Amino acid sequence: MSRQAPPSITATPGTLACPAPISRGDQLRLEFLTTVDSLQRRRADLVSEGFLEDYVALHWLEWNGGALRLTVTGTNMCAQMRAAFAGAGLGSQFVVALPLAEADANG
Repeated sequence: MSRQAPPSITATPGTLACPAPISRGDQLRLEFLTTVDSLQRRRADLVSEGFLEDYVALHWLEWNGGALRLTVTGTNMCAQMRAAFAGAGLGSQFVVALPLAEADANG
């Protein structure tokens, strides 16, 4: 029995191609503003537990008396992402009003 090679897959103009998989770090960055928004609305149930663990490990979020809050690093990441979205012309649909970590620590 001869073994045939599988047919090659080629993309032609006008066809849909599968997007390239993204890294875990990229996925965390893409979801961070949404995660922070969910936490501010007291809807942690909308956030994957694995994401929360990763954000704490990255020092973007920290535990404070049983609640999660932004760290200085997390605040800076949010500011960078908001600036990137604004620069890309995506407007305010991705802008989340975030309190500064220092304000949380004092309040």
